[in-house]
Formats: sequence, C-alpha cells, structure tokens
Amino acid sequence: MRKINFNFEKKRTLEEVCHHYELSKCSINKEIEAIDQNAAYTEFLLDNFATIEEYRKWALDELSHQASFSILTILEAKFRTDFIVRTHLKLRDPLSVDFRNAWNPRMKPYQVPFKDTIISCWCNNYATTADTLNQFNQALDYRNWIAHGRYWRFKDNINKYTFQYIHHLALTIEAQFENLFMCPPPDNLQEQSN
Repeated sequence: MRKINFNFEKKRTLEEVCHHYELSKCSINKEIEAIDQNAAYTEFLLDNFATIEEYRKWALDELSHQASFSILTILEAKFRTDFIVRTHLKLRDPLSVDFRNAWNPRMKPYQVPFKDTIISCWCNNYATTADTLNQFNQALDYRNWIAHGRYWRFKDNINKYTFQYIHHLALTIEAQFENLFMCPPPDNLQEQSN
C-alpha cells in the first residue's frame, strides 16, 4: 500500500469566497467614487465619466469571474474527494460500486474524467439531483472558459454566469448533497496497490 498524495484539509469555504467578493466589490466601488470625485487621480485625469464607468463594469465583471471560478473549484474538489473516499474504502453502496466499475485503477484518481465519470455516476444513482448536476456541468464549461484564457466564443449566454448565479448554484448543491457526500477521509487513508 502506498499513501495517497492528497491534502484533504479544507482550503477555502463558500463563506470565505463570498466575504472576499463582497469586500472587493465594495473596494472597487469606493475607489471608482474617489476617482470620480477627485481629479488628482492622474491615471483617470483625462478620462470622462463613461470611461470610468466602463472601467468599473470591467473590474466588477472580472471580480465576478474570479470569485465564480473559486466557487466552482471548491465544488469540484468536494465531488472528487467523495469519489476518492468511495473508491478507496471500497464502499458497497450503488454509487461507490458504479465509481469503482467506471474507474480504471491504473489511472490516478485526479485523472478520472469529472463529467463523464463522476457526475454521470451521480446522475445515474440520484436522479433527483440530475437537474442541479446539469446546471453544474454547464457552469463547469464556463469555468473551463475562464481557466483556459477565454480565447473561444462561449456557446452559452455569458451574462447568465454572474457571481450570484454561481453562488446560488453552490448553495443548492451543498443543500442537496450535504448528507450524500462521504466525510473527508482520515489522514492515513491508503491507496490499494493492484
């Protein structure tokens, strides 16, 4: 047996990301108000009000993208951690069995296709969560668009994926899956070598 090289300690929470988002949003708005009221800001000295408002919109949009990205990574980590626990502890519930059947043990757990294996198995075993998981899948496309440089035309309506939408989706997932996720694994969880 060899030890899994994962760190299952909690890194960030939804509450921390939300707090950071609100604090940053407030800071951006206060900075823009200060620029608008004080001509001493040299970088905006010659800009008119429309340009300053354009900058505010850009800064708030960028903040929304970044905070949404963080929330979606937190959610993916929860699903992947659950997958690792279920497969390595060889649990006997139907979802765990489906995970083990779909997983090639020669593949590292973090290489398992997220949508095609993990989310698909959840949908097959918990049909009542399929609608939420479908929304999550679409939001993951948005996250991938952000992560890979936004160089392609996003096929969905980008304005749909506001921070508020992603935060609401995260709260829905946490509520629906709270009792379904396996607890984080113990520190000494060992990976079976086959």
